[in-house]
Amino acid sequence: MKVTYYLLKGLFLLIGKLPLKVCLAIGRFISFVAEKVVRYRVSDATINISRSFPEMDYHELKETVHKFYLHFGDLLAESVWFGACHNPQRLVKSHICTIQNPELLNSLSKVSPSTIVLSSHMGNWELSGGIASYNYKDIGEPFVVNEGNYCVIHKNLASKTWEKLMRNNRTAPLIDPSHFEGYLETAQVLRYALKHRNEYKIYNFITDQSPSYYGSGANITVDFMNRRTVTMTGAAALAVKLGMSVVFQSFLREGRGHYRISYTAICENASEMTVEEIMQNYYSLLEKDLHLQPENYLWTHRRWKNFEE
Repeated sequence: MKVTYYLLKGLFLLIGKLPLKVCLAIGRFISFVAEKVVRYRVSDATINISRSFPEMDYHELKETVHKFYLHFGDLLAESVWFGACHNPQRLVKSHICTIQNPELLNSLSKVSPSTIVLSSHMGNWELSGGIASYNYKDIGEPFVVNEGNYCVIHKNLASKTWEKLMRNNRTAPLIDPSHFEGYLETAQVLRYALKHRNEYKIYNFITDQSPSYYGSGANITVDFMNRRTVTMTGAAALAVKLGMSVVFQSFLREGRGHYRISYTAICENASEMTVEEIMQNYYSLLEKDLHLQPENYLWTHRRWKNFEE
């Protein structure tokens, strides 16, 4: 395991040290191999897109699938480049992400005990760890997000080697990544939130995955892209329990190697809403982004599989 880990870490670091434009050129090669050579989940992506956009004709569908694989190669290349950003200034200079309305999180920090950010596999979610170093307009006060209060929620990978690699990659730009407490596995979140309930925290949950356990009574069914789907509810349930604010994070692509992050408030006090209302609001907002940029989503995952067997 150690040999594999260090070989992969060295390879990622070697590639990641290259300029972003060079990494994106490598991303084009990855796109070609994934779509045309190994045909990585092409059938899954095609089925998901066609069922989500039934109005597309054959040529539109084929073009959208192709654009998705171009995006897929780019996001892998961007993620490797991100893992070599041990100096946060590299992120600032690259303008890889721009935060459109940081003032919303600032205002919520003054009226809410903590904030839940509901994000998705839109844009490049692997760049979330650099949120404190991205560009944003002058809002007249420091951005509330910092390494001490931002938490990224993840699910452990089956491979310990890849889990360690991904943790290193996702926390690379932090000043002291080895002591970063905000990289939380899903099972740790409730205990952590209760322990820090008197401190303002921002919890970033990727919430569009299929639940691990379909039979759980905590799961609910929502409408998403013309289909019924079972969804995770942990983030919304935590917000309701502790009266947190909830926002939707939009992650739209502005060009190769450039994204625009923006936030939409779902509620200031989740205890005044139900888990179902929060989740349906989230999916409605996500649908709007998907219609704006259909190729900008991770279509290779079968998120509706519980209704398609």
